[in-house]
Amino acid sequence: MVICVAVSAQSQSSIRDALSRNPNTPAEVLSELAKDNSDWMIRANVAYHPNTPVNILEKLARDDYHWVRQSVVRNPNTPIDIVKELAKDDNFRMRAEVAWSLNAPIETLIKLSNDNSELVRLAVAYNQNTPTEILKKLAKDGNLRVRRNIARNLNTPTKILKELAKDSDILVRLVVINNPNTPIETIRKLAKDSDRNVRSSMLHREDITLEILNLLAKDSEYHIRRKVAWCSRAPKETLIKLSKDNSEYVRSAVANNQNTPIKTLNELAKDHNARVRFSAALSPNLPIETLKQLANDADYYVREIATFVIEIPNDFSEYLRLLANNDDYRERQGILSYCNIPTEIFEILANDEHYRIRKRVALHQNAPTEVLEQLARDNEREIRTWVAANENTSVNTLKLLAEDEEMCVRIFVAENPNTPVEILIRFAKDSDERISKAAIWNPTIPLEFLIELWRQTK
Repeated sequence: MVICVAVSAQSQSSIRDALSRNPNTPAEVLSELAKDNSDWMIRANVAYHPNTPVNILEKLARDDYHWVRQSVVRNPNTPIDIVKELAKDDNFRMRAEVAWSLNAPIETLIKLSNDNSELVRLAVAYNQNTPTEILKKLAKDGNLRVRRNIARNLNTPTKILKELAKDSDILVRLVVINNPNTPIETIRKLAKDSDRNVRSSMLHREDITLEILNLLAKDSEYHIRRKVAWCSRAPKETLIKLSKDNSEYVRSAVANNQNTPIKTLNELAKDHNARVRFSAALSPNLPIETLKQLANDADYYVREIATFVIEIPNDFSEYLRLLANNDDYRERQGILSYCNIPTEIFEILANDEHYRIRKRVALHQNAPTEVLEQLARDNEREIRTWVAANENTSVNTLKLLAEDEEMCVRIFVAENPNTPVEILIRFAKDSDERISKAAIWNPTIPLEFLIELWRQTK
């Protein structure tokens, strides 16, 4: 294939950039790209590329730009000797990059644990390969960010985590709670921590015991009792007790909990506070008889929500159909927040008079191809643009949009991974740099074409 086309300097840069990112670019092309002095980002891409030869990595490890040297460290194929040398770099960011690397030798991590830069030490603290004795030392580091990373490290021994649970810094103790290796006896002690954020954060743990849940259910802070009431693992006995809590927010949370017994829900539906009754009306477990009583509640909002819940059809498709024909466009637009929307609902919304709704259809990840084909002929440029960007758009529709008069539509066609190769090649040679760059950066454009185009422009 012979390509004869004038390529702008900007497009030439795009070709080199695309080649440096393509995972299949051969070593000989990467070796040439490594000599690019006009753009350090291209050299950085080459430094990280899996096909870059070792001798090229050695040269790039001495590059003037530390971003290029960092990419060398990130490359899993970089020899250990090069990593060791870069650990001595004058730039602290480079040393930190080595400290983050799982390729860094143990002896290098030990040396970097004494670095003057906190950024380097906190990287060592988080590295999964850092030896226990170094983790123990850094757990006493004067910088709290370093101690936090020790608490975050999944290889930190439980003995060290127990000590960090006593740390003066609240955020260190929070991280200890979130470490799955923290023993439950340590979590139990933290349930009595002076800071409410520390106490409440343990409710996210999957291994939280009933003993700790019951302890937190008696907490002096209503925020924490409310979180217990929301917790899906809260036992029925605890929920029953919390349903009599002094705080309306706690009782409302009990009403929202799927595990709350029906008897307790019925009692909450008679609560003196309207907020609690409102929450009870929203519970899918509330008996229909109680719901009908709430439809006549003294509070306007309770009546409205109870009436709304009663009138919701059992058939979800029928419910969506009602919303799709609602006078309020915001109600119609809200349908598109769902994932499993029937095709017939998409078809109704694709003909909506409000362009924002048609736009949301064009953007939807589950929009049917036939609906997108219809919207590809929409009068609104923005809607055709989002159809061109949607990965569900069919090849035939993309071919149609490739001829669109609006440049922004054609740019999105050039970016779509489903666009046919022949269109991408045509767009790569387009006189408009925005279109050519989009096509050149498309991951599905043939590598052979890019290489030939690059050789022609060298």
